[in-house]
Amino acid sequence: MTGGTEAANNGLTVMVGGSEDAVRRVRPILEDFAKLVVHCGDSGAGMVTKIARNALTYSVWAAVREAASLADAGGVALDRLLEVLQQTDGGTSPLTLLQVHAAGIEIPEERLESADALAQKDLAAAQEFAGSVGLEVPIVDVVRPRMRAVYSGELADALPDEPWERGLAMMDRVYGEGFSGLVPPGTTIPSVEHTVEQLFAQVWARPYLTLRDRRLLTFGVTAMRDRGDMLRTQLTGALANREFTVDQLREIVVHLHYYTGWPAGSTVQAVFEELIAKSSSRGGV
Repeated sequence: MTGGTEAANNGLTVMVGGSEDAVRRVRPILEDFAKLVVHCGDSGAGMVTKIARNALTYSVWAAVREAASLADAGGVALDRLLEVLQQTDGGTSPLTLLQVHAAGIEIPEERLESADALAQKDLAAAQEFAGSVGLEVPIVDVVRPRMRAVYSGELADALPDEPWERGLAMMDRVYGEGFSGLVPPGTTIPSVEHTVEQLFAQVWARPYLTLRDRRLLTFGVTAMRDRGDMLRTQLTGALANREFTVDQLREIVVHLHYYTGWPAGSTVQAVFEELIAKSSSRGGV
């Protein structure tokens, strides 16, 4: 259930998982104290719905905090920012796009292009202002490369449970669709089995760090080893996933130069610029 103390007085929303028959039998009991009873799907779906709702709530609060930090750094009082936000049209509601996608409305390609272009411009301005005053905007940094997927309603796929299939699926997620096809079918080579079932099924798929976080760590390690071939593989996957903007990729190069030294940093720069150019020519980053 959800709604908190205030809703407990005015009517709770109860999210239920289970069979149609089971929900039908308990619904009268739930409706005695709930304002709304929503059958979310099979057993466990009610809890998943609550998890998703909570993720949205806390993420929105964090995004508001980030926006408030930007405003404060520019000398804007929080009550003035609040006044503007409260008068903003409904098109910026957190649920606007979800309502469109849930209704099965497909956004035309030209609309996606124009919406993404506007988002890139606006979020770049936020990044540049944040940089000028020394603020971190981690939500903006992660969101900006993914705005096209946000507008299109593209949802992330869950990984399979079986270790081998999970590892292959994670390999495709890391390096790009179809990469797992390079693994020989039915292989019994121990190092390959461990790579798929341990490195990808368990390490790359662990929680708490995003794929993007792990990619940055791997960029650092491969750059220190001056391995342009491994950097190329990692960056190809990052570009396929639209994990970074061009500005962010070039900022990675600058940062790594100071830690790897100029010779290794030059390898990083050469690989990054080569793949940025290729991706741009195909309509990527």
